[in-house]
Amino acid sequence: MRPAEQSKDDQYVRSAIYGTFLSGGLAGFIYGAEGIWGADIEPQAPTHMWDAFQWNSANQVKQLHTFAFSIGRRYQDLVPDANMVTPSETQITHGYEGWAYCAHTPEKEIFMAYFEKGCIRSEIRAARPLSVYAAQWFDPRSGRWFNVGDGWFQSNVIGTIRLPDFPGDADWGLRLVYAGRWDR
Repeated sequence: MRPAEQSKDDQYVRSAIYGTFLSGGLAGFIYGAEGIWGADIEPQAPTHMWDAFQWNSANQVKQLHTFAFSIGRRYQDLVPDANMVTPSETQITHGYEGWAYCAHTPEKEIFMAYFEKGCIRSEIRAARPLSVYAAQWFDPRSGRWFNVGDGWFQSNVIGTIRLPDFPGDADWGLRLVYAGRWDR
């Protein structure tokens, strides 16, 4: 696989695992790749299983654990709702770019989101109004968390949080954790 194809494969796997998790697939994830599912060994197969075993995309799966368990067992309380991110969809219906996924705890203390490559600057909707949230970006390639700006967001009177630009031209995760009310 050429480097550009490898990068796309990694991106597509990340999109599938984070999108699935935040859409309600909280029980776990299974990894598979072209060539592996069918144990493809035939000369005419476009991808042979021994080639697919060498792909880096399987390494991308381990970062999902870091993302999900960053909130401990609370991940089990997450309620999927992509509409908590605006916009959450693109006009491209068959692809792995430009979509956003979100899940939150019922009391809206925790929001977890994933933004595919190509997402435009977004908002989180229906957070607790006039509240402060600790905010961190997640790099799904490295499994590293880092603060968004100074590490804090404030929701407005209707509970909207306007996100800043993404840290780079790639896919990103986000975690918001309620820290309390704020006075205007």
